[in-house]
Amino acid sequence: MKFVIFRYFYQIRTIFNQSGRIEPTKRVQRIVTIETQWSWISWIFLLLLFVLPDMYTAILICVITLIETWVVYELYNAREYAKKINEK
Repeated sequence: MKFVIFRYFYQIRTIFNQSGRIEPTKRVQRIVTIETQWSWISWIFLLLLFVLPDMYTAILICVITLIETWVVYELYNAREYAKKINEK
């Protein structure tokens, strides 16, 4: 899923660079900030997979997958929102 997150993140940056806007809107900035924070937190979760007992790894994998899916969904919405506001 990381490649999808990177792709959406790059597309959002490209949309704003091509439109001439220096900074994205507050909504898009919030989502980009969440993605950046999640990127660091996900590495901590991945390291925990090696430390935690086996009975907790399935739960941790589910949590990681759920949050990754949510981040991808938010980035997709941000990309579509950026396209809309920059068409005007």
